[in-house]
Amino acid sequence: MLYHRLSISLIFLVFIISSSSKGQEVKKTPLVDFNFDSVGNFGVSLTEESYKLLQKQSFGNVPIGKGVRDGYGRLTFAENGSTNNLMTMIDGVAINVKFPVTSFRELEPVDGEGKAWKNFVSDKTLGIDISQTLKIVEGEQSGNLDTVIAKFTLTNNSRKNHNFSFRYMLDTFIGSNDGVPFTIPNFNGLCNTFANFNTPSVIPEYIEALEFPNLANPGTVAHLGTVVSAKYGNFAPMSQVLLTAWPGTNCGWLVPIDPFRRDSAIVMYWKPAIVKPGESYECAFSYGLQPLTKSAGANGIAISTGGVFEKGKNAIIIAYIDKPQNGDFVTLDLPEGLKISTKTPIKQKIKFIPGQPYGQVTWQIKLEEDGMKKVTISRSNGVSLSKEIRVR
Repeated sequence: MLYHRLSISLIFLVFIISSSSKGQEVKKTPLVDFNFDSVGNFGVSLTEESYKLLQKQSFGNVPIGKGVRDGYGRLTFAENGSTNNLMTMIDGVAINVKFPVTSFRELEPVDGEGKAWKNFVSDKTLGIDISQTLKIVEGEQSGNLDTVIAKFTLTNNSRKNHNFSFRYMLDTFIGSNDGVPFTIPNFNGLCNTFANFNTPSVIPEYIEALEFPNLANPGTVAHLGTVVSAKYGNFAPMSQVLLTAWPGTNCGWLVPIDPFRRDSAIVMYWKPAIVKPGESYECAFSYGLQPLTKSAGANGIAISTGGVFEKGKNAIIIAYIDKPQNGDFVTLDLPEGLKISTKTPIKQKIKFIPGQPYGQVTWQIKLEEDGMKKVTISRSNGVSLSKEIRVR
């Protein structure tokens, strides 16, 4: 009888502990943070947790504060974003958007997300409201709070139609380096001068940059998404993206296209739209960290992904190839539920570009099923690497 009662008590205790643990969500520590200057421009920086993870991945080879004036590294030149710039075009007139400090509001975070803030400004003469909403969210594939979603909203409170658009200039800074080359899907080699994607059809799904040109120890990997999931809002598409030299904060609406050398910027323009009274215009981009899946040893492979990983959509897989040689090729093996969505062949020759530290190969894939899917990339030298990707 005593044994029977003891068994029931233990079962009841296990049930209580189990039920309690299910009700408590494990809170993740953000790997990125954002801060504002006095007019609402924002900068993105790395947290201590991010630095610890980077040290672990790099076997302790990343010294703290190397070349960094503040904190654990940054993704924008100024930690508070003072060298970034938001402008709006209203009926052909460009306006430099400045948010009063009194409008800064911290929002209640959504479950599974990090901190969120909103800035707000009104123009009673034109009858419009402009807001900027920032939130820290999980990366598409990392599962970490390593990405900032920046959303800009313009609401027409007047009695007539207005033609609206936004332009955002991001002064990039990757970890401890400025002016690093960019990786772009379907781009022939690294972009280390300038680029002008001047029509929506050629704008890449994302732009990426490695702090160090070393696939074994790339340091911080920054990732900017030009397409944001519809779960965050109904966003206007981008109409033009520039990779150029940072021109200064007072450059105006039309940013010049110049080789960036040591000081780079990403400039995004969104497609203009006629907005009726009572309606709103929204646009967004994402910016944060990107974990690379890497093979061990020299002459290896690293895998990166980009896009919105939702069933029915297209996404991007990029293979970084260490020390490519003429005649090298790579092959992509896809599981059931994933298919090549363009004429891009499964097997591709690696384009050898003298003077560049690594090559790259791009595949666009169609996400036909949700769930976890394993993709494998094999190199002609016998090296292969697999990565699990999550499709929602």
